[in-house]
Amino acid sequence: MLESGGDEALQMKELSTRADVALSTVYRYFPSKQWLILAVAVHRRRELASDPSRPTFRDGPASERAAGWLLENFRRELAEPLFFDAVRRAGYTAGRETRGVIEQLRDGFLRHLIEDAGPFAAEQIPLLDLIVEVADQVSSRSGAGLITPREARFRLLAVCALLDLGSEAIDGLATAAVTSG
Repeated sequence: MLESGGDEALQMKELSTRADVALSTVYRYFPSKQWLILAVAVHRRRELASDPSRPTFRDGPASERAAGWLLENFRRELAEPLFFDAVRRAGYTAGRETRGVIEQLRDGFLRHLIEDAGPFAAEQIPLLDLIVEVADQVSSRSGAGLITPREARFRLLAVCALLDLGSEAIDGLATAAVTSG
């Protein structure tokens, strides 16, 4: 339902009919449509992580590996815009009770980046958190039509270039960020 029509097409009553379960059962496990959408996203992330044929990026500098992985994820989003738009909207409109699910999605994304495009040096790990944050913003802005796919790719490549800075430059950036904040 999400893939073909996005969150507008997902109706809990129709879902219960298709699944041949009572509507109350659906609501017992998923108190809101947003909760259900986020649970589907977590499930799909887990499926992808356990897929032995998923692409990995092991060759080249850290920036190229991370960028390759992020661009592959971005390509996946472009292939299923209604689903990923529904996930983004669910994340923005869901209440505090789903904060843990949203964090689980973000943490899983970061963990899979590290697993599929690593290894990364210790000083690069904090940058990966920033890169994931920028990737989320790029995804949201692209999904909303605010930037083109070409601009999105540029932003992902640009932020990943930070990984190729030497440890002294990375430490300098971190120190400047802490002291100016």
